[in-house]
Amino acid sequence: MLAIDWSPPNVNCNFMQLTAGLRFNESLPLGFHNSISLGYVRNSLSSDFLPPGMVAWKTEHSLELNVLLSLSHIKNSAQSPNCVSQNPMEQKFEPLNPDDIADLEAKRTWARDHYDEAARHKYETLDGKLRLLDTILRNKWIAPDETLKLQCLGVIFGDALAQRLGLTWVAIEDDLGRDLTLALDGTSVRVFPITSISKRIERGEEVEVYGLFEDACRTIERLRREGA
Repeated sequence: MLAIDWSPPNVNCNFMQLTAGLRFNESLPLGFHNSISLGYVRNSLSSDFLPPGMVAWKTEHSLELNVLLSLSHIKNSAQSPNCVSQNPMEQKFEPLNPDDIADLEAKRTWARDHYDEAARHKYETLDGKLRLLDTILRNKWIAPDETLKLQCLGVIFGDALAQRLGLTWVAIEDDLGRDLTLALDGTSVRVFPITSISKRIERGEEVEVYGLFEDACRTIERLRREGA
């Protein structure tokens, strides 16, 4: 995220503020949802408001670091895939907006187009999605540092979970930014599949697609039964 707030220096003492931020999801190898956000702010002060005889103001700089740990239901986290969590804090959930839909579809299309055009209809089946993921990962067609491509696989993984369990893609927004997640209707359970594969690959782990998928399904079904 990058933002600049500017006003004429003869009107406002704090005439220009630059804000930049980054958020890293699932940065820590924990069994529950977590994110780390880093923010930078530069505040420029106008000399037009400087009292006579005073030394000119210096530009102000500040850094902010925030860590979000989704700790609810942690007693079961050792058995839970870390793409599944419960919502422990006040957050805003809303339907996908056009930009969200376009982002998901672009990632989905990139992965789906690994099928030949004549075979692309296979993606519509659950087995077709999982087979596509398994083929790409077993053949190591994506390097560990190609995070965006790995996140495209996370969208496919999410589509497979949604197809099996009836989950819904929604947007979640809080002070740290906006994420796309899967919601289990009537519960506080949220599934974060987009980074579930990329973080494992970046940590040097081998991803067994079918095992990861079945583990996630079992966890979500258990939380559904418990009325999470």
